[in-house]
Amino acid sequence: MIFKKMLVVAGLALIASPVTAAPQAVTKSQPRAQEKTYCLQLEPITGSRISGNTASADSAGDQGIGGGIANINLGPVAPGAVNGGVLAITASQIRGNTASGQGGGIFEATITPAGPAPGGPLTLTLSQVTGNTADQGGGIFAVPGSPVTLKLTLVTRNVPDNCAPPGSVAGCKN
Repeated sequence: MIFKKMLVVAGLALIASPVTAAPQAVTKSQPRAQEKTYCLQLEPITGSRISGNTASADSAGDQGIGGGIANINLGPVAPGAVNGGVLAITASQIRGNTASGQGGGIFEATITPAGPAPGGPLTLTLSQVTGNTADQGGGIFAVPGSPVTLKLTLVTRNVPDNCAPPGSVAGCKN
């Protein structure tokens, strides 16, 4: 499938239109505030390319998170949200994405009334997270305590760091 922007909420990928059949890719989007058309992807992300996306600050000054993927569990603030932010990514590339705040490639968290808390689990297998940029966690930003597993996955050449905060993603070297 070809998508514009991917937001994973409670483990379900919400993808801004357009949606067409082809190899899975999310390429070069800068969603507008009024853009509200989404497609749910219920399966794990497999054989996909998520690239060239931007999560910018909003008009209130809140910084953009998850330039490529925002895997967010909203269960504590949206009762009935399913899957608890569980996400598996296999044989995929998350590259060249930007967030003005955290997680240029991937942002991983649970949102609670008190603010961000550990999310996940997030598992990346045979994948690459490269060339992404953010204020923190150019490759992956995971709220400390989030179970993030890298299996034969390359996280490299992200700016200013590959994973943040330091030590939040086992096996990730900055």
